[in-house]
Amino acid sequence: MKVDNLKSAEQQAQAQQAEMEKNVTETIEKIKRKAEQTRKELIALVNQQEAELLSDVNELSQARNKEFSTAIKDIKKATVALEEDIKIMTLGGEVSSRLKLLLQTELTEITGDLPAKAFIDFEEDDMVEPRLGEVKTMVFEARFTTLGTTGRLGPTSLGTHYRGQDHEGLVQLKDGIQYFTVPDTGQYRLEAAGSTAGRCVKDSGDSRGRGAVIRGTFHLQKGEVLKILVGQEGAETDSGFCVGGGGGTFVTKTDNTPLIVAGGAGGGYKIYRVRNLHSDGTRSTVGQYSSGGRSHFEGGSGGKGATKGDKNNVGGGGGGLLTDGASGTVYFGGTDGKNGGEGGKAFVNGGVGGRGVKNNADGGFGGGGGSYGRGGGAGGGGGYSGGGRGDNSPDSCGGGGGSYACDSGSDISGEGGANIGPGYVVLTREG
Repeated sequence: MKVDNLKSAEQQAQAQQAEMEKNVTETIEKIKRKAEQTRKELIALVNQQEAELLSDVNELSQARNKEFSTAIKDIKKATVALEEDIKIMTLGGEVSSRLKLLLQTELTEITGDLPAKAFIDFEEDDMVEPRLGEVKTMVFEARFTTLGTTGRLGPTSLGTHYRGQDHEGLVQLKDGIQYFTVPDTGQYRLEAAGSTAGRCVKDSGDSRGRGAVIRGTFHLQKGEVLKILVGQEGAETDSGFCVGGGGGTFVTKTDNTPLIVAGGAGGGYKIYRVRNLHSDGTRSTVGQYSSGGRSHFEGGSGGKGATKGDKNNVGGGGGGLLTDGASGTVYFGGTDGKNGGEGGKAFVNGGVGGRGVKNNADGGFGGGGGSYGRGGGAGGGGGYSGGGRGDNSPDSCGGGGGSYACDSGSDISGEGGANIGPGYVVLTREG
């Protein structure tokens, strides 16, 4: 019995030993796996930290190299500038010495006629740059535009249209009119162009009336301010019917005394009509009469808007320098033409284009008359004197606006019907 008990105890001990050895083996494997995992994680962390540190060092190195490169370039520029200054100072001393010698020359030693342009010359070894006496002409040129604005109302912002140009910082805008401050006293050449008429959505625009172009040279004083209204095209209509007139372009003193005014074109009716010359802005101071319909209505004269037009559904009269064009009685409270379009406003009244009755047939900023907008009744062109009101009949066209150039100017010239597109003003001074 005791022997059996001992054998049983031995077996139990052996089983427990085997279980223990199994557990030890498993524990060792777990420790090894955990250690390997931990080792990999630590190596990855170290590698990550190494990469981050190297990246930081490289970025810092690049930044410092860029700073050093910039500093070196600045030093080189300063060195070149200093060398140029030294060269100029040296050259200035030489020029001064030669001038002294020239002044000491007896008049009796100078024979023959003096040249028209005398200048100091140097030997080839003295300098390789252009010689003294060469004159460079400085040109000031400013081009004034509609500032990207279309329709009956003028621009509301200069935006970036004149950035980098000669007149940047010299122009202010108020109620669509550009106020330009003259930078220097001198002779300035002015060229002004009136705008073309409006057009319909189906029209290529080639047969529309065109604006006049007027030029002249004027003496302007530094600090003097000019008022510039650049004429805009009549609106694009929603149909193939008659359109509004184009705006005139005005350049005046601040008291509204005109220097140059270029007449805008009168509106037309048919989509593919042959261009009617009476619709063109004209060089004459008198606005053109309307044409092509059963009745022809006179344009304005003496700086006034067009007011004639007693038929129903006529266009609005073109606005002039001093007075508005006539408007229809029903829609716009005018005195002639029951259902007619609105007349363009005079320059002194803001120059807003007249409203159309139908199909968005407005006139352009600069006094363009609005159209009736169906079947006829085209608007007159704005200008020094407004263009006549179009009759309500097929092929009727509004008259082109008149133009003006002040007799204080010189080299006055111009052409009627010479501009296609929006108006513009170019002001140029040489010297």
